[in-house]
Amino acid sequence: MRKPISIAVGLALLATCDGGEPDATSTGTPVPDEPTVYEILQDDERFATFFGLVEDHGPDLLSVMRVDSWDHTMLVPINQAFEELPEGTLDPYTASENAFREFFDSHFVGGTIPAAELPETPQPVAGLIEVTVDDGTVRWGRATIIESDIEARNGMVHAIDTVLFPEDYVT
Repeated sequence: MRKPISIAVGLALLATCDGGEPDATSTGTPVPDEPTVYEILQDDERFATFFGLVEDHGPDLLSVMRVDSWDHTMLVPINQAFEELPEGTLDPYTASENAFREFFDSHFVGGTIPAAELPETPQPVAGLIEVTVDDGTVRWGRATIIESDIEARNGMVHAIDTVLFPEDYVT
């Protein structure tokens, strides 16, 4: 199944951080007894590089990921994905706050969305991307979801094998 996903361009990330209830357009339900997306990324060593980048270049994003009403799904590259990048690849994305925000936006979708439902979910923030499911393997553009459906109190995390960039999306 191949289906491009459309997007709501903008800063949906910040728009959902008013401290109120989760957005009614969410396709999933946050799990109250689970850690936040922030805690998952902080505590899982596989995500240390991504978490460190956000810590260094977008600390406001870390505080957003702690808010119970955030309700987003993160597609987070594992450390090995960053190790495979040619030296200097991330430099343009860490040069400014706006560039980093675009990089960060390439890694999340609005709502709590299990991997199996991603092909039917028109909510990414970064732009259009092809999502495919083949023999149970979900690919988000160039990235393969290698561990899916890590539940959080305020969303969900899917571990991916490839770092995504704004260029991976069609706007």
